[in-house]
Amino acid sequence: MKQIIIISLVLMTMVISGCTKSWDYRTGYIIDKKDQKVLVVRNITDQDVKNLNDQELKVNSIQEILKKSSPDAMWLTVQNEEQYNPLNITDKVDIVINGSLGDSYPMQAEAKEITKIK
Repeated sequence: MKQIIIISLVLMTMVISGCTKSWDYRTGYIIDKKDQKVLVVRNITDQDVKNLNDQELKVNSIQEILKKSSPDAMWLTVQNEEQYNPLNITDKVDIVINGSLGDSYPMQAEAKEITKIK
């Protein structure tokens, strides 16, 4: 009987952990861009894209997206201007982080590479 309970608990743990996939920090969406930095979140909705493209709604939209995205947001410093300049708000990007993530919200990191996904 104990074995059945233990096996059941192990299986439930595996199922639960399989359902909650964490962000791998390798892809995301740009929701803000300034001073050689981009603010990247794990995911955005079509409505978020629409609001980010509307200058009157942009500031409030960024704050709302950050609330929804917590803890999956990070400011990335992009030293390479050839990588930084073509990036636009709402772009989906591939990311390679240089070093570790800073312990804040949004997290802080340096981008070793960042490229737009077409």
